[in-house]
Amino acid sequence: MTESLSIPALLKSEAGQAFLASLEPLDRFPGRMAVARAVCAGLGLADARGRLRLSSCIAALAALESEGGFRLPPEGAGKGVTRVPKMQSAPVAEPVGVPPRVDGVRGLEVRPVAGDAERLLLARMLADDHPLGASQHAGRQLRYLVVSDHGPLGGFVFASPAPQL
Repeated sequence: MTESLSIPALLKSEAGQAFLASLEPLDRFPGRMAVARAVCAGLGLADARGRLRLSSCIAALAALESEGGFRLPPEGAGKGVTRVPKMQSAPVAEPVGVPPRVDGVRGLEVRPVAGDAERLLLARMLADDHPLGASQHAGRQLRYLVVSDHGPLGGFVFASPAPQL
């Protein structure tokens, strides 16, 4: 049933409304994301990889709330996500001996971030070197590192745009 309906349509359906009515009192949830997690798990809202569709679900729940069909815990309830991530790593060492032209850079590679160590490395480089500093990106992300034999050279993040955009 969930495959044929969009998340907003599913939540407005008879089955979706019955499920939302069956949730434990919302003041018992630690925050909005906990409600979205319960809704996704209860209605089987997952992507092809089996990950819960939390961002889409919370957006649909917020839209349903604005229409008067549901009431979420107040914003800011629960732990939440900060705009600026905490830096838990040491500053990144400067690359050594980088030539002035890209064709002289040894071992140049652009690769997807793999694992927590590389995720922290990229976050630290963004915090230290990006003009706007580091920020917590929302939604799904693609993160890449630019590395070489000289050391890490940079990185970039593609993040899902906010629904308001």
